[in-house]
Amino acid sequence: MDEYKDQVDHEKFYKPKLYQYPEHGQPSTVFDFDDLENDQALLVLCARAEPDNENRETDQVFVWQGFEFAEIQTGHDTLDSQTFV
Repeated sequence: MDEYKDQVDHEKFYKPKLYQYPEHGQPSTVFDFDDLENDQALLVLCARAEPDNENRETDQVFVWQGFEFAEIQTGHDTLDSQTFV
């Protein structure tokens, strides 16, 4: 059972995470291509370097900004895209 728990913890730690502006504290670990087709979105995909994975030898970050993306007001302040990324 401990081996299974270790495997699940490993997958949670290394699974890529997709952040959508302005929700910087709530990443999604389940997403597909349709999530990337939003012209109004700013998305940041983060993948940690993973030992023994030649496709992820370093941390990787990808940023998508839709053509119609516009920064929005969050409370009293504007969370700008540079701060979000």
